[in-house]
Amino acid sequence: MASAIPANIDPALLATFPALLPPDGVTPNFVDPYTRGPVITIVGSILVAIMMIFVFVRIYAKACINRKAHWDDLTCVLATLGAIAYFVTSVYIVKGKAGTHQWNVRLLDFLSDRFLLPGYLTIVLPPPLMLCTKITFFLLYLQLFKPIKALRFCIYAGMIFTFGFYASATVAQFYFETPRHGETFVSHKLGPLAKKSLNLSIPLSAVGVVIDFYILILPIVAVSRLQLAKKRKIGLCFVFGTGSIACVSSVLSLYYRILLNRSRDYTWATFPVILLALVEICVGVICSCMPAFSCVFRHHLPALEILRSHLSSRYRSFRHLLSGHSGPESVPSDSESGHGCLTPDSSLESLQKSKKQGKYLPSLHSRLGQLDTLRTYIRGGHKSETTEEGIYVTGDIEQDWRCKSTMTQEKP
Repeated sequence: MASAIPANIDPALLATFPALLPPDGVTPNFVDPYTRGPVITIVGSILVAIMMIFVFVRIYAKACINRKAHWDDLTCVLATLGAIAYFVTSVYIVKGKAGTHQWNVRLLDFLSDRFLLPGYLTIVLPPPLMLCTKITFFLLYLQLFKPIKALRFCIYAGMIFTFGFYASATVAQFYFETPRHGETFVSHKLGPLAKKSLNLSIPLSAVGVVIDFYILILPIVAVSRLQLAKKRKIGLCFVFGTGSIACVSSVLSLYYRILLNRSRDYTWATFPVILLALVEICVGVICSCMPAFSCVFRHHLPALEILRSHLSSRYRSFRHLLSGHSGPESVPSDSESGHGCLTPDSSLESLQKSKKQGKYLPSLHSRLGQLDTLRTYIRGGHKSETTEEGIYVTGDIEQDWRCKSTMTQEKP
């Protein structure tokens, strides 16, 4: 028997009545009703898995590449732990019949702790989790754009407002949703304070939408004013623009909260609100980890390029064998090229061996022997053009290399 049910009510009687009168012509189905519950389990599992991958990448970047942590890392970890707790709570409330039409739910199940306790947590947890998630962005922006005075002011203003707003929302939701001494969850849920909590959720969500778009616009405006190449700006805007997914979730959450406030079918209408809150929290954590993910990718890009070159060389060799030739592909002669024809060595083992021996010279081979020395000279550099993307400098480049058997020189 659920402890939230008053002692003077017979549970057997409650098990025979639906939690809501069905529409005309509809018969309550307590055995196998249609439910949207599995959706939150599937979508939540995928989101949490992706979120954990990004968080681990962020931890790796801070521990092994940057070797320095900041306050935004702490708030990100707190938001991650809270997102996992919210996901577990969502799974439990689905088992308590959330996502099912209320006339297909027994009144006994609707008034049980299996539904009311997870429902309580899905209301009081989002404000502090949103606080940790959104403060993470402001702390991150403060590291990246602190030298820009106007933007620094906008970051501090947004951070102070966000902290004050969600801290107040957390206190208010705990006050409205928590039963007083001597109350049960049932009696409190049927009282006036619970109704105020439901009404409060709409303005809270509306202000959350404004904060989300503020967080999205700040870095894009900052990047647009930086003296960077156009391609680089587009890449950075794409990284920060992933936060638009969280903005879409926030707008949809506001829409479904309005529907929930107008609906009598609570168990059915509350499902998209819970799902979108989970999506917004997880996507927010993922987006806050995007700069760290980009850092790790750039750090390991040289090794990835070597692997790509190695695989490409193997593919060309395999295609050459299939074409019917028995020997290697033709190589221009010395007389045709005017110098020893150098080609990158496709051996990954050779490059690794050179690194171990302390040689940073690229492992190249020619028909004259193994490359021994490579020298590059830049002469007569002078400014030739100034554009919005930067300053272009023109100069003469000369290279010479020494092999074991001869010395050649190339001049562009």
